[in-house]
Amino acid sequence: MSLTLQLSPEAERALQQEASFAGILPADYAQRLIYRGLHLPEVTGWEGQTLTELFSEWKMQENDTITSEVEDQDWDEIANRIDADRVHLPVPEIDDHA
Repeated sequence: MSLTLQLSPEAERALQQEASFAGILPADYAQRLIYRGLHLPEVTGWEGQTLTELFSEWKMQENDTITSEVEDQDWDEIANRIDADRVHLPVPEIDDHA
């Protein structure tokens, strides 16, 4: 359902300010207020996900990134230890004038 609202300049400013604080568009913020006022489930976001689902997904992605970074650090540490444990043999000098 589409809905057109006639807001007073004061209400429009308040809606814009609150939406800005929430980091969303005023229309999305107004939709959120309507859903809350009607005691309905959260407004869905991208691909039909609720905001809670989106935050959970982002948290899992963050954890995957952290895990990947830790794995990279582990491999770097392994490579450094291999280099440190490597036997360094002196290279004999070859005299070309023999």
